[in-house]
Amino acid sequence: VGVPRVGRWLVRAASWSAWVVALAMAANAVDTVAVMAAEPEPANIALTAPEREVKKPAAVSLKEMREMTKANTRITGEDGRLYSRAKAAAERRDLEEALMLYNQLIERMPNFAPAYTNRGNIAVAQGRYRAGINDYTTGLELAPAADDAWVVYLNRAGTYVAVQNKDQAFKDFGKALDLRPGEPLVLANRALLYADNQKWDAALNDYQRAVEKKANSVEPFWLH
Repeated sequence: VGVPRVGRWLVRAASWSAWVVALAMAANAVDTVAVMAAEPEPANIALTAPEREVKKPAAVSLKEMREMTKANTRITGEDGRLYSRAKAAAERRDLEEALMLYNQLIERMPNFAPAYTNRGNIAVAQGRYRAGINDYTTGLELAPAADDAWVVYLNRAGTYVAVQNKDQAFKDFGKALDLRPGEPLVLANRALLYADNQKWDAALNDYQRAVEKKANSVEPFWLH
């Protein structure tokens, strides 16, 4: 699988287990890890799995969203130990082992949102973008009020760019900014997408806002 023109990276994000699929790197602010070359497709995952439709969420109260998120992010006991093993495997870049463990965890706990979002990170690292999008979507549906939901939207936005779905990428960048107003990493990535569409004024506006927020953390979009 080729690397998108604007670049493809994994960025260590808010928590040590969370990754962001980023198109621009804040070299002075985050620890970066280059994405590995695409791995052979695991036998138990279809290469041509269709991308899930992004559905408009049903109207629920903020209280209901928080209660659902709390229920779908709670883990204890043997399942918690399995989750720790999966995260440890991903940390040491053993993606096949991590994928196997996350598959097992999802079989045991089909409503545990972090298993889907973390498995989505692995899929993207392996070049299986549509599988990653599907897992990010499931994670967001299960835990819409998670503290790191903005990271998942940013992950999914970058993955949509990789599959040339720019309209949906813009929507996800917007959702990430709704949850994390003024976040430089989101603004810098959206600036790149605006620039790719030759929307120079919008790109410059996002980049300037990112620089004002964190002046030493964002590279100029025109360098990419």
